[in-house]
Amino acid sequence: MKQPKEWKPPQPDDKERKKVAVNYFLCFNTPAGMEVLKDLQEMYQDKSSVVASDPYGTYFQEGSRYVYLLINETVKLGEQLKSQGE
Repeated sequence: MKQPKEWKPPQPDDKERKKVAVNYFLCFNTPAGMEVLKDLQEMYQDKSSVVASDPYGTYFQEGSRYVYLLINETVKLGEQLKSQGE
């Protein structure tokens, strides 16, 4: 899967992105997957991204946070698509 320039929900005719979103859901909708998401949330969502006096550290932390948010949103989208039978 190519890295997106920015996250966009799949379009109605974007079958490949929909398939990937459902696969994210299937992967993270397991006890182990849910534990991993919880761990990622604690590391990257539940605390500040700011690293005092180190803008590069802040950028790194914010990038990590973005990846967590992308995974989480894709899992939610995959759950919706799967419940709709797509």
